[in-house]
Amino acid sequence: MALAEEETRKQIAAGSEEQSFTFRTSFDPFNMIMQQLSRLDTKVDDLRRETDAKASKLETKLTELYKETDARIGRLETTVAELHKETEARIGKLETRMDRLETRIDKLETRIDRLDAKLDARVDGLQQEFRNCTRWIVGTIVAVAGVAIALASWLF
Repeated sequence: MALAEEETRKQIAAGSEEQSFTFRTSFDPFNMIMQQLSRLDTKVDDLRRETDAKASKLETKLTELYKETDARIGRLETTVAELHKETEARIGKLETRMDRLETRIDKLETRIDRLDAKLDARVDGLQQEFRNCTRWIVGTIVAVAGVAIALASWLF
C-alpha cells in the first residue's frame, strides 16, 4: 500500500494534462486526509465516551426510579392489604350485629303478635260486655217504661 501511495503522490506532484490546478510539492493530501480521519476518530471516541457516560447516568437514574417505584408499590400493596383486612373485620362485625338484630326483631315480632292477640281478645271482651250492658240498659229502660206506663194507667 505504501508503494501505491508513493506512486499517487508522484503523479499528483507531477500533474497531468487533465488537471487544471497544481499542488505544491510540500502538500501531502493523503496525510491531510489521514489527519482529518484521525480527528474524526477522536471526535467519535469523545462522543462515544460522552454518550456512554450519559447512558450510564440514565441507567442509574432509571434504577433509582425503579427502586423508588417498587418501594411505593410495596407500601401501596401493604396499605391495600391492611384496608382489606379492616374491611373484612368490619363486615364480620356488621354481619354478627345484623344476625343479633334479626334475632331480636324476630323476638319483638313474636311479642307484638302475642300482644296483638291479647288486645284483640280484650277488645272482643269489651265489645261483648258493651253489648251485654246495652241489652241490660235497654231492658231496664223498657222495664222502667213499662212500670211507668203501668203506674200511670193505674193512677189515672
